[in-house]
Amino acid sequence: MNRLNRDQKQKVAQFTQITNQNENVAISYLQRVNWSVEHAVDAFFMNPPAQRGNAADKRKIEGLFQQYANDPHDNIGPNKMGPNGVCRLLEDLGLEPTDRKVLILVAKFKAASQCEFSQEEWLNGLTALGVDSIDALRNKLDTLDEKLDSDQAAFKEVYNFTFGYGKQVSQRNMDMDTAIAYWQILFKGNFLRLSTWEEFLKNENSGRAISRDTWQLLADFHFSILPDLSNYDKDSAWPVLLDQFVDYVERTQQQSQVN
Repeated sequence: MNRLNRDQKQKVAQFTQITNQNENVAISYLQRVNWSVEHAVDAFFMNPPAQRGNAADKRKIEGLFQQYANDPHDNIGPNKMGPNGVCRLLEDLGLEPTDRKVLILVAKFKAASQCEFSQEEWLNGLTALGVDSIDALRNKLDTLDEKLDSDQAAFKEVYNFTFGYGKQVSQRNMDMDTAIAYWQILFKGNFLRLSTWEEFLKNENSGRAISRDTWQLLADFHFSILPDLSNYDKDSAWPVLLDQFVDYVERTQQQSQVN
């Protein structure tokens, strides 16, 4: 980073903190979007660096795609898997639409649209995962789901992808109710204060949408802040909304003690 100016070095640091990638990856993505951290992060989670997977049979992968693609009830064009095809895929995988493994799947496929996979997304996704059958994909998703509970980088990869995938394409932020629904899926009961956070948003945030910054830093809050909030520093670079949440928790606790 010797040739970068101070502002560029700061942006590289921001990118690496959010994505858990190295400086070379950060510079590569930032240079493509004229050093906009937000756009670089968007580009990364929508199209992360390719990773080598185990050997998988390309012909089997393509044949598997054809079992679910081009459903006449979808009417979304050739060589695409639409909502009906995706529903049949989830049934064969034994997954409900609200299962966290579905979000792992779309993140690994780098899906650009909800309830839809292109042939390229399918081929690249299964190849990267190293699987070429439904049974192998089911087992792989089980393994990746378990990993999310113990590996922060793995969790954040899926978590941060979900923001761009889950929000409306035309909107910069995510609707509060949509964000709450995704948080319930992603955290799977592991975020002890999630119910209080939801209560706070509904009572104090007046239904305002959730920004990408708040979305990303809530995961950092989850991993780094103790349940009693004793190590939360309001002078650190937390979003204002999280400062207000901590105030809300402290105020609620004080009121309960008085009562």
